[in-house]
Amino acid sequence: MLLELGPGLRTRWHVAGRWRLGALDRIEPLVPSVGRTLDIGCGHGLLVLHLALGGEARRVHGVDATPEKVTLARAAAAAGVDDRVTFETVDRDWTPPAAAHNAVTIADMLYLMDAAAIARTVDRALDALVPGGLLIIKVVADRPLWKHRSITVQEVVRIARITEGGALNMRPLDTVLEAVARRGMVARVDAIDRGLSYPHALVVVEIPR
Repeated sequence: MLLELGPGLRTRWHVAGRWRLGALDRIEPLVPSVGRTLDIGCGHGLLVLHLALGGEARRVHGVDATPEKVTLARAAAAAGVDDRVTFETVDRDWTPPAAAHNAVTIADMLYLMDAAAIARTVDRALDALVPGGLLIIKVVADRPLWKHRSITVQEVVRIARITEGGALNMRPLDTVLEAVARRGMVARVDAIDRGLSYPHALVVVEIPR
């Protein structure tokens, strides 16, 4: 997959590191094996491609605000899953169609937003789901503290080199939970950092049927 992403050693390093350290594989078992999934902030398409490879009956649509990343994601999909995935470049105020997806995933993106933008993104993601649909968000937790400090140092360096975004919020979990609670819903938080050096956590919300 990495060979298909091609241009530039820095991009390959970024994608390889994200796969090795990002725990994206721990999202896939939670995503419905059939139906439509939307990945917000898909970047180079790693999670979209992984979800498509994990379920032939899934149709996965990835959106991102960086055209160059979307172009590379499409090129990678052409290696064998372009019949199940689509990619789209959107602006930062994009709103997904309402009640159109069985699952919405957001991974490694909310730390680039301030609290107000995080809340808007969560609201729009919840509105995009059909009854019984799942919102699955991977965020940085603030415990254990040594892991949190480690990832904070990494991202302060990385944000200036490859990642788009005007903010750096390394504690988005509380904001996500507050946004979900304002909608009268309950979120489950699963720590997924076992065996990893960074404090990843999953927030999972199911839309009432």
